[in-house]
Amino acid sequence: MREPIERSSATLNILLGRIIFFSVLFTLSGCSVGYRTSGEFLHGYSERHMVPYVLSQSDTDMACTMGSSLDNLLLSFQRTGAEMASIGVFSKALAAFCADQAAIEQEIIYLRALYHKDHQIAQDARIAVQRLKGTAAKRQYAAYLAANEAYVYGEKDQCPKFNSDLDELSWLLGLMSGVQAVVSDMDSGGAADVPRTIAPAVIRGSFCLDYKKWWGLPLALRAGLWAMVPALTPQGSNAWALLDEAIALGEPSGIHASSAVYHMVAESQDDKERAKKVITMVANKAANKAANKVVNKKPGGKEYEQYALLEAITRDHLLWGSDRLWVQATGTRTPTGSFGTFWQAKSADENIDDLLN
Repeated sequence: MREPIERSSATLNILLGRIIFFSVLFTLSGCSVGYRTSGEFLHGYSERHMVPYVLSQSDTDMACTMGSSLDNLLLSFQRTGAEMASIGVFSKALAAFCADQAAIEQEIIYLRALYHKDHQIAQDARIAVQRLKGTAAKRQYAAYLAANEAYVYGEKDQCPKFNSDLDELSWLLGLMSGVQAVVSDMDSGGAADVPRTIAPAVIRGSFCLDYKKWWGLPLALRAGLWAMVPALTPQGSNAWALLDEAIALGEPSGIHASSAVYHMVAESQDDKERAKKVITMVANKAANKAANKVVNKKPGGKEYEQYALLEAITRDHLLWGSDRLWVQATGTRTPTGSFGTFWQAKSADENIDDLLN
């Protein structure tokens, strides 16, 4: 009887092994489906609630921290088959803003050291700037690629199909990130290896949006690239005149994102007068809005505040530009309450209390 019992035991072990194997396989398969379902849920939640909420907030520090913290988590669900690229445009663009914030602080140190002729500190800070700009460029380029993954050109290069305003905005931010990636990469000394060939692609993509609806920003992007790369400019086009037009289109809505592009182009060409002009203009508009309690209107006439973050980011970029100019001229960044104004020659009796008042 011993042999049949052993044979039965062996058969039972094989059977149990097979049951365990298929149970584990089923469980893992179930987890995979569950993960994908979770990713699809997160994508829907992000589109309907998280992204609109974040866009309505004006705290840029909170926004960039959120982008840095959640980007890897959200995009990891792509491994399960969930579509997350359109959300990745926002998270990566915000994470890039964090790197830009860190870069400007190092740039202030660099410029202040030059002002005081401390070349060792200046050199060290300049290296830090290049590293951080390289990080920003990588994230900006990733945001641009995410937009191209989420919204694919159709046959004969037909524009992508957009199902909502959020889709259009995601595409627009992807294009903007592409322009920023090129500029940041140049500032980093080419550390991110961003291909310059994306400039014509950004110009082409900008024509897929109604530039009047989106505060003139699509027009500003292509005009800005035409100003920075004259070889791409169509015959008879005046890039700076188009940038002025784009800025004017943003006035009714109170969204000055085109002004940030104008300033970026001015800085890239070391055109301090144009940089000062756009900083002063936006600062004065903000002051007038606060004084008169102007209510912003969304294109179409409805009141809105859902794009407060874009305006706050624009203001931060312009304030950074103001800080650069102030430090170069005076050794200190823009004094509190002086955004939109610029320095005068220091008087002999000026003291630190005057600067802090």
